[in-house]
Order: sequence, then structure tokens, then C-alpha cells
Amino acid sequence: MDGEQQPPSTADSPEKASVQSPKEVLAAAVSDALNDTKTRVLAIWRRLPLWAQIILIGLGALCVVAWRYQELVFRNWHLIRLVPRVAFAGRNRFVMSSDTEEAVRTAIAALEREGASDLSASARYPPIVLYEALSAAQTIISMRQPRRDVLATIDLQKDKNCQCWAQFSNMPPNIFVTAWVLRAYALGHRKPGNGELEFLLTRQGDGGWPLYDDTRDLSTFATAHAVLALHDLIEAKVLTPEQSAQAEVALNRGIGYLRGSCSGGRWRYYPDRSDSALSDADSGLAIYTLHYVGRGDRKLDKLWLNSLPREDLGSRDDEVSNARWLYRITPQQPPLPDPVRHLRLPWILAGTVSAYPSGSLWQRAKAAAFVEEILDQPDGSSLLPPENFRRSQLLIALRYLEKSARPSR
Repeated sequence: MDGEQQPPSTADSPEKASVQSPKEVLAAAVSDALNDTKTRVLAIWRRLPLWAQIILIGLGALCVVAWRYQELVFRNWHLIRLVPRVAFAGRNRFVMSSDTEEAVRTAIAALEREGASDLSASARYPPIVLYEALSAAQTIISMRQPRRDVLATIDLQKDKNCQCWAQFSNMPPNIFVTAWVLRAYALGHRKPGNGELEFLLTRQGDGGWPLYDDTRDLSTFATAHAVLALHDLIEAKVLTPEQSAQAEVALNRGIGYLRGSCSGGRWRYYPDRSDSALSDADSGLAIYTLHYVGRGDRKLDKLWLNSLPREDLGSRDDEVSNARWLYRITPQQPPLPDPVRHLRLPWILAGTVSAYPSGSLWQRAKAAAFVEEILDQPDGSSLLPPENFRRSQLLIALRYLEKSARPSR
């Protein structure tokens, strides 16, 4: 049987060798499809302009980073989502969500309704408690309504000895109260008397002002309000040429004091005293004041935006300096504590809006998220505090915010 011919083996059969399994056929088809798709994509990619290629690469990189740091992205999504809107809005337009804008409009309308009632109450004489000259002047400015009857009532409360005003009738002459009154005069284009302006000018120390007539400690709070008053009087053109020149000198000295007394992005209640605490409220007021008079400082703005305060930002939260060296009602009495309440929400809000254009893209997005957070989650009493002085200052800040959020023309 050695000569008998054997059938060819399966391995030697060319027909059998060319047959592929279904899995191999599918793999080959997928490979061909991928190669064809790759060729098409590369052809499209080459036709794209360079700027489009850069954008797509950037988006891809962002997706990779977002996936790699997804926990961080989720935690800061409220901030990240604002970045594109802030970038396209421009530096000078404060970005707010539609919900925040609606909350601001609603709050302003409610505060204006209360302000109209406050103006009527402030026109009475003798004044009702908490409707004295200070709160009346603040209501005039916040409502932008220099009513003659209210101004007349304020004038009747003037201390004729110093041609100035006190916070309450049982307290000594006060610089910041007089400053608010002079701002109300300026709004009503009412010329202050020589004694009224002289009181403010002669109480200026080394650039700044103290809170009270008989104290030496210069105050950030009093200085800011004095600077605002002098600026408004000059802009209203109610001063004589000689008064205007004196007011200009005092104004520039006050601005220099504010700009030079900042300590690491914050101001102390009393900058010349190392034992005086730092104040968020007065810091926001100082930044707002510098921008209001056209002398903002980008370096100070950036320091503020880098360390935005977050604690206690409801409409009724305030600060007190706890200083006890300020004044005595009589020489025999020990020093009394400083009773001034420094309102946090209005001036932190106003300072943040003022500093906003100076910030980087990320700083501006943080500021927008910060304002959105504090306005969407107030302290439970909404944005309508019960006290008239709180309402007035909050209305000033919210109007400033609303104006800053409008598109520039």
C-alpha cells in the first residue's frame, strides 16, 4: 500500500486556508471602517483654520482635566459656570444670573416703598426716635429725594454752637453724621453755611477724620464719609470758589489717608492704632469711597477680591469696634464704648462691585459667584431689614449693583 495516494491534508488545502471565521470578518470590517473614518477626520482637520484647531484642542484638554479632577469641578461648578459669561460681558459689567437680578429688583422696589414712608416720618419735628438727622439724611440720599420739609427738619436739629450734628441728642458732635447731612444738602443743591463746612474742614487731622469732635483717633469710617461729603459738595457746585478750593485740598488729603492706611487688603477701625481690629465693613466702604471719587486703586482692589469676606452677610449683620477710648459725656465719667454699628452687607457688597473691574477673569467670576450666593441666601429676614438706617444703606448698595450690571452703551 506504499504506492497508494493519500488525500491532501486540511493544512495543505488552499481553499480551507482562505476561509475566515465570522469574528475575523467582523474585526476586519471594523478596522476598515475605523481607517476610513480616521482618513475622513484627518482630511476635515487639515481643512480647519488654525484658530479652530486650537479651540478644539483646548476643549479636549479641558474635558480631560475636568474628568481627572471631577470632584473639584463639581464642588466649584457654581463658579466655573460663570467664567464664560464673565469673559464675554467685559470688565465693567457686573455679571448676575437672572434669578439674582430679579431678587435685586424686588428688593429695591420693597426698599423704595419703605423709604417713602421713612421720608414722611423724617419730616416730623421733634423727630421720632431713630428718625433723627442721621437716618433722615441717609433716607434722602438712598431715595434720591431731597425733600425740603425733611431738610428743614434736619436743619432744626443742628447744634448751633458747632454748626454740626450729633448721632443722638445726648451724644457729642459727630463727624460722620455731619458728613451725611452735607451729602443730603449737596443732593438738594443747598449751600451749606460757612460754619457747617468749617466744622468738617477744621476737624481733619493728619489726612483723616476722627468720629467725634473731641477725640484724636482717626477713623476709617468717619474719613470715608467725610471724603464722600466733600466730593458731593464740590460736584454739586454749591460752594464758593474759596470754599471749593479748601474742600479740594481736604478731599485730596482724605483720599491719600485712605489709600495709605490699608493693612494687607483691610482697614482698621482706627488705622493709627495697632490694637484696633480690622474691619470688613469699613474696608468695603473705603474701596467704594475711593472709586466713588474716581481714585480707585487696582492693587487694593485685587487684595480685596483675593480675600472676600464670607461670615455673617445677612441684612442685619454688623460690626462694632469695641473701642472704649473715644469720648466722655462729662470729664468725670470714664470713656464710653464706641456705639457705631458698621453694616457689613451694604458696604461689602459696594466694595466688591467697585473692585470688580480690576480683577482677573477668575477673580471677577469669584466676585460674581460671591454676590449671587449672599443675595440668594440672605439671613432669613430677606433683603428688607426692619431698621430705617439699614434699609437706606442697603438700598444705596443694591442700586449701585444694579447699575453696574447694566450693559454698557
